[in-house]
Amino acid sequence: MEMVILNCNYIYIFEFKMGLLVQLPFHRLKRKGYAIPYLSPGKHITLIEINFSKRKRNIVEWMEAGIV
Repeated sequence: MEMVILNCNYIYIFEFKMGLLVQLPFHRLKRKGYAIPYLSPGKHITLIEINFSKRKRNIVEWMEAGIV
């Protein structure tokens, strides 16, 4: 986990990668249990994995999944 954004109803957990396929690290993000410390009633948690291209110097793909 590299960044967490919290507000009163939503929690966003970000993982940033460079040059890797988003699907593989995203499963690791869920498996590692990064969201567990933030679980609480009434909060919606979204896991977001972002892949940057070193060559393009920009975001090339991203994936998100929600946990309620």
